[in-house]
Amino acid sequence: MQVPIVPVAIAGFHDAWPRNRSFQGFKPLKMVIGDPIIPPPESEASEQTYEKLTAELKSRVVRMWEGLRGDQ
Repeated sequence: MQVPIVPVAIAGFHDAWPRNRSFQGFKPLKMVIGDPIIPPPESEASEQTYEKLTAELKSRVVRMWEGLRGDQ
C-alpha cells in the first residue's frame, strides 16, 4: 500500500503502567518520532525485502530508545 512507517520510541511508560499491574499514576514520558520509512513497491516485495524492512525499523527504534534512556 506504500504507506510510510513512522518509528516511535517512548521511554518512561513502564514507570506509569508496569506490565500486569494497575496504572501507577502520571509519570514523565519522553518520546521521539523518527523519519518515515517508505516500504518498497509491491513489484519489489518479497519475504527477504520485508525482513530487511523489519530489521531496519527495529534498529531505528532501538537507537532512538537508547538515546532517550541515555538522556535520563
